[in-house]
Amino acid sequence: VVDYGGMERTVTIPVMGVAPDARVTCRILDHGHDLEPYAVSFGGGELTLVKPDFFSAAFVVEFE
Repeated sequence: VVDYGGMERTVTIPVMGVAPDARVTCRILDHGHDLEPYAVSFGGGELTLVKPDFFSAAFVVEFE
């Protein structure tokens, strides 16, 4: 997931085809992080990512 120059800190994405109790892991890549583990929220078919600031960020998200 990439948010390039987005104006919001919170990015919410609908996710289909993933079990509601799936384990979710995430890593973030931005100006201050180099693929470090990062906390996200997943529930009700939505993945919620909160960027650390208003700059661009890329997230590598895995569902198990």
